[in-house]
Amino acid sequence: MLQSCSTYKIKSIPESQPNFERTINNKSSQRYYYILHVGNEAWQLKNVDVSETEITAKIVTMTPKVRDYMVNAYEGGSRRVLPGEQRYVRQLHIHAKQFTQTDDLVTVNISDIESLNLMKYNGNKNALIITGSVIGSIGIFLAVVCNCPHTYIYDGEKYYLSNTLFTGATSEKLERNDFKLMPDYNSDSTNYSFYVKNEESEIQFTNLLELIVVYHELDSEIALSENGNIYSIKRPAKPLTVMDNSGNIITDIVSYEDKVAHLFDNESEDSQNSIYASFEKPENTENIKLILSVKNTSWSGFVYNEFSKMFGKYYDNWVKQNKKKSKEEVYRELKKVGVPLVVSVKQNGSWIDIEELELVGDVGFNQLAVPIRSEPLSDSMIEIRIRSGFMFWELDYLSLDSSGIEDFSVQRIKPASAIGNTGDVTNQLQSDDNEYMKHEQIGDSTVIKFTGIDIVPNQKRTIYLHSKGYYLPQKEFKGKLQRKELEAVDIEGGLSVLSRKLYGEIFKSVAKTH
Repeated sequence: MLQSCSTYKIKSIPESQPNFERTINNKSSQRYYYILHVGNEAWQLKNVDVSETEITAKIVTMTPKVRDYMVNAYEGGSRRVLPGEQRYVRQLHIHAKQFTQTDDLVTVNISDIESLNLMKYNGNKNALIITGSVIGSIGIFLAVVCNCPHTYIYDGEKYYLSNTLFTGATSEKLERNDFKLMPDYNSDSTNYSFYVKNEESEIQFTNLLELIVVYHELDSEIALSENGNIYSIKRPAKPLTVMDNSGNIITDIVSYEDKVAHLFDNESEDSQNSIYASFEKPENTENIKLILSVKNTSWSGFVYNEFSKMFGKYYDNWVKQNKKKSKEEVYRELKKVGVPLVVSVKQNGSWIDIEELELVGDVGFNQLAVPIRSEPLSDSMIEIRIRSGFMFWELDYLSLDSSGIEDFSVQRIKPASAIGNTGDVTNQLQSDDNEYMKHEQIGDSTVIKFTGIDIVPNQKRTIYLHSKGYYLPQKEFKGKLQRKELEAVDIEGGLSVLSRKLYGEIFKSVAKTH
């Protein structure tokens, strides 16, 4: 296998139109190390929080390798990124006039920021630098976030965006169940609350909301499959090697849950991008499951929006035609063009698809378990392929667990109350039926409260939110039908091909301006 390496560089370009809040708080930037510069001094930041007017963060000791790559780049050096050190090159540098500090907490006014530098590992090519005034060029697609209901959690001090619900269920026929891990900030409390909000131009229909609370041993973790089956994790094994389909070794990038993710963005002759992971085959293959931590990208939302524009004034007609198709037909077409994350296992030299993961949203990484039946595992090693459209998914973590079935207990809790600006909708969320909580306007929100959560001594509890529903985007487009461009998408991996084409066009336009 090939060991890839790259050189990198960094430059500072002043920002002419202040749009820093969006860029720094962009979900895809969260995989970077944040560095604050004032004058000739630099500090590493953690727990970065961005509002419309300021940045607040905690100052921490700078990681030595981060400092080495940073110093070398700013001094104009150019050296190879050593294998296994790609994550240290991913750095977002904030250059500011000044900041205020209280103990280890700092505050930077957005108006005091002079420039941004973004440095990242990029395979065998020089690092792509997206800085300064370029932010204005890419701001359009950075603003495209996941549609669907947004959940906000109270952490004891404030509410923050935690996750999204049933992403991609854009019609009544696509209504589906969704399972999202929820933070347990008050593990000694029997109550739990959050609010659901409509922040997009769409009508949202939520059929069911319930908490799934799992009580398990302290030395284990819990992960759910896409259909809600519960698995305990005790002995996660790292992959022996992981390689993308350009031959780059990315084992170190996906072996740790550190938000330094593989973006499925390497150059490839294939219409879609894949990674190939090999694992040592455990003695007991009865309870094997692949554990992935994944999310969607904001870029994927931009690509889908550009695709939708191709229908012009006929967009509504296209939506109506899709409503006539069965769920199975729609899923086949989505897989064809490269939307789901497809997991395959190798058997006798051939790849067998074992899971097609539906969209999970771009807000945070979601841990999922993918069970692997013992029948296909005839080879001495377990080889896995994970396939994605170009820059549609981020993979932060990958492992294989073979621990047996743990004796855990499960509590399912219905909402005690659900009250918002549309009224009391508690009854509508109690069961899977034809009654829905409807959020029809931007800003509609409902506070959901749960009571009666158990506290079990000497056990850990893990909380998942089970939701079911769908939403109807209220988009309007104008212009002609771009028939030729649409035909180019209607091929194997067609949306992935469009994504790569759009990315190349934007990259060229950015390069011309600098």
